[in-house]
Amino acid sequence: MTGLFSFFLFPLLGLVLCGCASTWDEMTSRDFTVGMLFAKKKDPLVVLRDSNDGNERYKALAALHEPLQGGGSQKDEDAIVGILKTSATSDQEPLCRMAAVRTLGHFKDPRAADIIETVYLQNLTFGQEMNGLLRQQCLSSLADCGGPIALRRLVLVAKEPPANGHEADRQETLDRRLTAVRGLAKFKDPEAAAALASVLQSDKDVALRDRAHDSLVVCTGKNLPADSPQWAAYLPTATPSAVQPVSGTQER
Repeated sequence: MTGLFSFFLFPLLGLVLCGCASTWDEMTSRDFTVGMLFAKKKDPLVVLRDSNDGNERYKALAALHEPLQGGGSQKDEDAIVGILKTSATSDQEPLCRMAAVRTLGHFKDPRAADIIETVYLQNLTFGQEMNGLLRQQCLSSLADCGGPIALRRLVLVAKEPPANGHEADRQETLDRRLTAVRGLAKFKDPEAAAALASVLQSDKDVALRDRAHDSLVVCTGKNLPADSPQWAAYLPTATPSAVQPVSGTQER
């Protein structure tokens, strides 16, 4: 029996050491059996159609790919986008929503950014910590999507004033702003540079200023120190109207 165990153990350890995180997750699952490693992977669409298991649905949503990027048809594209929209906006499992939002971030379909922003603006009810994590994922996915919807939302969040009240509220707002500021590095756009320069010049939080500087360097291609007066050239010429932070549902 020992020899048989070793026969399976050493190759499995090799998989784990080579970085197969999903294999390790399966091995450490309560329901793990050796046969699972040799079983055929389930079709994500079949899982999403038939399974109520949150863990299986999470993996299936994370495994979806955009049909049009792989030579698929518009009909397939519409079906997959529809599945992801439903999961992102209404799934009862927050991790499933997060997986759908993350997957949409890799889509080039123009509907993806709109769906992600819809999730961001929803009145989420998963608890403050999970709500904050889901909104941060929305912002990261918007940065991956690119485009005007994503740029607008990231700029708005980056410019939010600090939250008042409990420490948890202040931290949740700060985390979202940090995510937005990091995401703006992906936009080679004057509006993105202006928002980042504003944070760098005027925000009181050291971490936000540091991240704004890092993003400005990438966004503009200018490798200037944080205290360089040249960053002022990117500041907006007009004072923008006040931007309110997210509190439940927010107007577009």
